[in-house]
Amino acid sequence: MDASDFLYVRQRASDALRACARRGAPRLSFNEFSMLCLIADAAGPLRASDIARGQGVSRPTTSHRLRKLESMGLIERSAADADGRGVLCSLSPAGAELVGGVSSAIAGSIGPQERLYRSPDWRIQRYVEAAGSLPLSAGDALLLALYAASGPLGVMDLQRATGLLQPTCSMALSRLVDEGLVARSGKARLTGEGAERARAIAARVEKVATHHRLAT
Repeated sequence: MDASDFLYVRQRASDALRACARRGAPRLSFNEFSMLCLIADAAGPLRASDIARGQGVSRPTTSHRLRKLESMGLIERSAADADGRGVLCSLSPAGAELVGGVSSAIAGSIGPQERLYRSPDWRIQRYVEAAGSLPLSAGDALLLALYAASGPLGVMDLQRATGLLQPTCSMALSRLVDEGLVARSGKARLTGEGAERARAIAARVEKVATHHRLAT
């Protein structure tokens, strides 16, 4: 998994989640769906602390997401220890059905000339899980997209590459311009400082791929 794969998976998953929500499925963010994929990939129930480590986020953030997923009926939580201090999490039948359905939708949206074509659902889930383990701000996602493109991109190109909604994309792009990381004259391009930041993000993606044993 390289920077292009990382962005591609996030974009396809975000699109599939929105499409499924329009058909009545629970409305989830990419990070929430990635958490479900992490739980689905485990050999058994996971402790909340292990989920926090796997997602690279704080325990409070993890607890907030888990409570939301439980309220939607997508996961089941139980006490891990006799004193009730630890929590074990597993997918509910509805959660397993949603993970399978969204993964199939992602796989079905990939054409013959595109990366990851004919990837089985379990591999799609592994890519989503890996991408979700590296939290990125909207600005970081835009920097990575410009780095992967190796050239200027317009706002719509950046939206397609990252899966960000237009208001989020535009606001993040404006911040990057203000910070001197991106220059914009019609299309956006990395400045020298922006390219350095983007290379550091790409290096983090490669580390994630190595950890998850995903070929680059």
